[in-house]
Formats: sequence, structure tokens, C-alpha cells
Amino acid sequence: MEQQDIMSSCEDFTIIKLINLYVAMAQIYDRIYVKDLCITDITSPGSKKVRKQAKFLANFILYATNKESDIEEKVNEIQNRAKILHDILEKKNETEEAINNNTQHVKKQLLIKEKYIAEIQKLQSKLEKNNKKHIELVTRMSPAEEEKQKAMELCGTYKAQALKLSKAITELQSEIVKSPEEYKKRLNELEQQQSTKIEEREIIQEAFQDKKCLIEKQQNVLTFIQEQLEKFTEIRDIYDRLKKIKVQEVTTRKQVDTLRIDVAEFERKLVVQKDHNKEDEINEIQMQCEERLSPLRSLNAQLLSNKKSCKEKLEEVQIQYNEDCLELKKIQNTIKKLENETAGLFKNYQDLYNNEISIEKVLMENMNN
Repeated sequence: MEQQDIMSSCEDFTIIKLINLYVAMAQIYDRIYVKDLCITDITSPGSKKVRKQAKFLANFILYATNKESDIEEKVNEIQNRAKILHDILEKKNETEEAINNNTQHVKKQLLIKEKYIAEIQKLQSKLEKNNKKHIELVTRMSPAEEEKQKAMELCGTYKAQALKLSKAITELQSEIVKSPEEYKKRLNELEQQQSTKIEEREIIQEAFQDKKCLIEKQQNVLTFIQEQLEKFTEIRDIYDRLKKIKVQEVTTRKQVDTLRIDVAEFERKLVVQKDHNKEDEINEIQMQCEERLSPLRSLNAQLLSNKKSCKEKLEEVQIQYNEDCLELKKIQNTIKKLENETAGLFKNYQDLYNNEISIEKVLMENMNN
């Protein structure tokens, strides 16, 4: 197409065809050792030169026909050997590809293992912090228990004092009945105040019983948290198993390196091999490679199973850890609420005590008057 684009006239096309024919024939004549081909031999060949060229072509065709049957057996043998070598190379490439895939898989497993180790270290650090918080919580709970005990003792004391006041009021009521009308009116007011205080005391006692139940529930939750913390020792077992897996992976890597050396030796023997009689040795080497790859495949499957088991246990521990953290936060809020309510309870008891003392003083003053 480029030649047609360059030429502008029809005569140029004829010249192009002639030149192309000359170039093609010159290449053929060079192969049969005819070196004096000219373009005039194509445009206006002489009879003598045509006979000479025809003789060369006939001799070449006859020679090629005779030699074809002689070299056919060798050509077939070479083709068979080439086919065998091609099959061996394909098997070698498949073996190398399998080794590379196994190596890549081991690398991926190593990366996953390192990730798991990092996650375990994070979990261990969080567990240590959680243990410290638990110790602090238990330390804070001890004063709270002491304060609760003191509150119960004060409650008993206040109850006894309230009982004494009730008896004193009952005794005073009989005396106030004989008093003038203003004392009777005052007595009614005091009785109303007393009934109000009794109702308040009953409400406080009910609230105290509710807080007691809440404290018992809190103690049960703390016991549950302690049991869950003891279960976290399974993390250490998982970590030890990961260490064992790491040792197995190092051993596997060494075996893979040994297998690479064997493959390199196999390639060297393959290059040195020259005849068909070495096929048995190649098959034996391939069987050795398969025997070495088989335990590696089994070990790889076992490592995958161990990794999956460790991952599942880590997920379970993580879920349990999150639940325990939420429960611990709830307990901390409950403790804070209990502290506030206990302070309010103490204040109410103190106010009740002060009011009853004031009432008793007023009654005593009235009696003295």
C-alpha cells in the first residue's frame, strides 16, 4: 500500500511488481547457491541461463526429496525429545507456581498472625487496665460497705430513740389531756407532727430496704465480674498456641527453603540431561517433590484451622470484654447513685433526729412550766 501511494502512474505499478518478484526470487536463489540472478533474467531471460537455473532448481528439489526421508527419523526423535522437555518444563513451572503460592500463603498467614498478636497485646493491656479499675472499685466498695454498716447501726439507734420518744409522747398525752385547752390544742399539733414523722420514717425505712436489695444485687454483679475476669486467662492459652504456631511456621519456612534448593538441583539436572533414558530419574525427583509438598500442605491446613479457632476465641473474648465493660460502667453509676442516696439518707435521719429532739425539749419545757 505504501508503494502504491508513492507511485503516481500505471507504469509504476508494473515496475513495483517486477521489483517485488525479483526480490522474492533472489532470496530463493540465494538458498540454492545461485548468486548471479539479474532483473533481466525475469524480463527477457536467455535460453542458456534459463536451462542453468532450471537445472539448479531441479537438483535442489531432488536433493531435498532424498534428504527428507533420511532425516525424518531424526526429526521425529528431536520432536519427541522436545515434547518431553516441554512437558518437564511445564511440570517444573507448575511445581514452582505451587511453591510460590504456598510461600505467598505463608506470608499472608504470618501477617495475619502478627495482626492477631498485636490485637492480643492490646487486649492484654486493656485487661490490665480493667483489673486495676476492678481493684480500685473493690477498694472503693470497702468504705461504702463500712458506711452502710454504720448507717444500719445509726438506723437501729434512731429506731430505739424514736420508740422511746413515742413512749414519752404517749405518757405526755395523758398529762396534756388534763391540762387547759391551749395545751390540748398544742397536743393535737404535736400528734400531727408525730404522725407525719412516723410516716416519713416508714418511707425512709422502705427506701433503705430498697437500697439494701440494690446493694445485694450489686454484690452479685461484682461476683459475676470476678468470674468473667478469671475466664480471661484463656487469652494466655491462645497466646501460647500462637507461639507454637509461629514455631511451626518457622519450620515450614525452612522446609520450603530446602524444597527450593531441591528444585534448583532438579533444574540443573534437567539442563544437563541429554537423552531419553533419564526420564525415570526425573519422575523419581518429581515424586520426591510431591512427598515433600504433601506434609507441607497438611501443615498449612492445620495452621489455617488453628488460626480460625484462635480468631473465633478472640472474637468471643472481645464480645465478653465489651459486655463486662458495659456492666462495670453500670455498676459505677449505681455506686455513685448509692453514695448520693446514702448521703441524702443520712441527712434525713439527722433532720428527723433534730426535729424529735426539738419536740422533746418543747414538751419538757411545757411540763416544767
